Amino acid sequence: MSDRGPGIPPEITGRLFEAFTRGNTFGQPGVGLGLAIASQAAKLLDGSLEVESKVGDGSTFRLNLRDFPG
Repeated sequence: MSDRGPGIPPEITGRLFEAFTRGNTFGQPGVGLGLAIASQAAKLLDGSLEVESKVGDGSTFRLNLRDFPG
């Protein structure tokens, strides 16, 4: 999923999936658990959650899941 928002500064992207870490949320409610929970859920499914972001250009989040034999 990609957006054209304000982007996330590099000093935050390295910690973004840690509990209680928040970017600039423009006064929105929350405590910084959503991405930490999503990342842990991906790991439980043998996958990963990744982010690429550029300040002023937006962010792209990728959920990578392993192919399971059918």
